[in-house]
Amino acid sequence: MQHPTKIAAYPSGDPELRTPLDKVVAKLDYLSHTKVTWSKMPPDERARLARRCAKLAHGVAERLAEREVQFKGAYETADGDPLLAWYTVPKYLNDLANTLDKFARGKQRVPLKVRERRAADGSAQAVVRVFPETLYDHLVFPGWEGELWIKPDTEPTQGVSFARGCGSHRGELCAVFGAGNQVNVAAMDVAQKVLADSCVVVCKMNPVNEYAGPLLEEVFSPLVQVGAVQFVYGGAEIGQLLTAAEQVDSIHMTGSHHTHDAIVWQGQPKVGTPPLTKRVDSELGCVSPVLVVPGKWTDKELDEKAADIVAAVVNNASFNCLAAKCVLVARGWDLRERFLKRIEYHLQACSARACYYPGSKEKYDAYMTHYPHAKLLGVERAEGACQSTVRWALARGVEAAEGEFALVNEPWCGVLTEVVVDCGNDPVEFITKAAHVANEQMWGTLSCGVYCDPGTHRRHQGALEELLASLQYGCVVLNGTGLVGFALTPLTWGGFVGRSTLHDVQSGIGIVHNSFLVDNVQKSVLRVPWAALPFTNYWDHRHRNVPAMGRHLVAFGAKEGFLNFVKVAWAALRG
Repeated sequence: MQHPTKIAAYPSGDPELRTPLDKVVAKLDYLSHTKVTWSKMPPDERARLARRCAKLAHGVAERLAEREVQFKGAYETADGDPLLAWYTVPKYLNDLANTLDKFARGKQRVPLKVRERRAADGSAQAVVRVFPETLYDHLVFPGWEGELWIKPDTEPTQGVSFARGCGSHRGELCAVFGAGNQVNVAAMDVAQKVLADSCVVVCKMNPVNEYAGPLLEEVFSPLVQVGAVQFVYGGAEIGQLLTAAEQVDSIHMTGSHHTHDAIVWQGQPKVGTPPLTKRVDSELGCVSPVLVVPGKWTDKELDEKAADIVAAVVNNASFNCLAAKCVLVARGWDLRERFLKRIEYHLQACSARACYYPGSKEKYDAYMTHYPHAKLLGVERAEGACQSTVRWALARGVEAAEGEFALVNEPWCGVLTEVVVDCGNDPVEFITKAAHVANEQMWGTLSCGVYCDPGTHRRHQGALEELLASLQYGCVVLNGTGLVGFALTPLTWGGFVGRSTLHDVQSGIGIVHNSFLVDNVQKSVLRVPWAALPFTNYWDHRHRNVPAMGRHLVAFGAKEGFLNFVKVAWAALRG
């Protein structure tokens, strides 16, 4: 275990990295002259550049992990967590390149299957299966199925939106405000806007993780050289300049809804038309629910699923918009107590984390004020820490009431809440009531997990399928959490399409990832097998070989092949 040894220069940023205002303007002027040329860049050339970036992403992985440990710390998985997260970057770049190569030949990247379902209101909805595609997909994620659910009564076209942007006579300059919690998010946002959306990008690094900016510049140097990307550093004054600059056509941000509203509404009441008229795409936070359908589980299953939920709590010290925050359980489930005891057990086995993210300790204190009975768990080893450390907090028996603090306030810290759904041991009753809680009483629409054992699934298949359909979340994972949904780049990521507005943005507007570039997507559904893998899950904090797993997965994401797969498999089996 290693606590952080450095503290981010928040909110103003590191003076040694800060970009002078005149240089920011110069970068904007430069991109405003290159944007039309870039928009006309053919798909095959974009694919070539994407693959060069993927190779460079592999090359910086070790240095990035070292820097992340300095600022975030290293716990059960040592430097494995940042490496596992970084795997998504070369994987996404290569996935996009495969799609762009198809487009260059006048073809489409054909999904595996398209089916039609009938929505509750009678409208037709296409469901497109995009994962697994390759033999390696099957081998690395056995039994997983990823689907894109299309907006009702629209067609599952592919590449139409891409074609509108590619060849634009105006071009588009997008300011990307990078996420402060995960470096891979900023990298994937840049890749999305440049390669898929045909924008040139100025990326403002968040002061929390701007230490990674020079490495991102190295990764995207092929795109910098052709005039498609620039990076800038600094605090609020840089963000304000980019927001107001006439050269900037649109904004894409990952962060909090407070930051979003400050950009869009600029301190004005959220009434009528906002003062900012530029388009703002956003991926924001969520009080991420996990619905546990009551059923007959073995002791091993209780332990496995509890550990899986805890993995989604402790990853990145819980500073993830996809972190599991509320576990919805039936009051009358006869295994409820035993299940929560296993959650307690796994939280207790985890080290306390440093509050490296600014403001997180205050959010933790606010949560504890509302739930003073919350049980503190985890091994506290504060020696050598340069920041506050907190133990995991588990509040049990919280009622699913309208306006309940834990349901409407994203904690952004190491806490987990048991939310009691007022029903007995009946799965169908729970499904109906839990869906209402998740959709109508909880804040955010980003990701949601559902756990249901095979026997209950078989007996109530219709009800469970209706639950998956009714959940208004951008990514719904059966027998898993958003932690794994984010990692599959053919799926979309973002708030549930059509739910958010600029007046009530919640988890944001717009989607990212979607490496098949399918149009009109409403949400993604990922189905994970109930049966556990023959080894500890890759993303599980208990895996004893995560550093090696992460290194081999990054190499595999950069270049799929038999040798790299064997290395991944061997590292996984040793966990």
